[in-house]
Amino acid sequence: MKELVDLQRGVISVESEPGKGSCFTLSLSLGCSHLNSEEIEEDSPVNIHASTPYTTLPVPPTQVNGEDHSIHAFTVLIAEDNSDLRFYIRDHFSKQYTILEAADGEEALALAMDKIPDLIISDLMMPKLDGIQLCKKLKTNERTSHIPIIILTAKTNSETKIEGLETGADDYIGKPFAMNELEVRMHNLIETRKKLQKSMPGK
Repeated sequence: MKELVDLQRGVISVESEPGKGSCFTLSLSLGCSHLNSEEIEEDSPVNIHASTPYTTLPVPPTQVNGEDHSIHAFTVLIAEDNSDLRFYIRDHFSKQYTILEAADGEEALALAMDKIPDLIISDLMMPKLDGIQLCKKLKTNERTSHIPIIILTAKTNSETKIEGLETGADDYIGKPFAMNELEVRMHNLIETRKKLQKSMPGK
């Protein structure tokens, strides 16, 4: 919950009285004046960098029981132990991608090996396997080494980034983050992987 509150520049306070309990108060500002321009989502996709064109990924139609439905053409695995943040990311992308969820690194590893998603978003700090360990295991396995991995972290120091990049992480995004930025980086990594696959012999 605290990470979502921080994303919205909110404040959590608590009043506690022995023997009676505690009262938590969540305060959020109305409107968007407290947010940076890049943190405000529009109804349509936004170009956050002029040099990085953005287009919505195509969703081809299919027929199920005589009715038109949509196929989520790409699968994204969210590895995040914070259930609120995991829900926040899933809710934003569920109409565009097929979403898989894992609450810890071991669960994420098992899902990745079984489902082979097109992209993985992993928190840096997780129980059982952290983001660095998860990335290392996936990038050194032939079945999963091709999957792009974005690591989310509140640790933005150079040593942590270098450690992650050395194990094969494709991108780093610091917390709190703008959802539009995550959306564009996801799109670009998936598009790059598609182009690479098409250029390979036999594809």
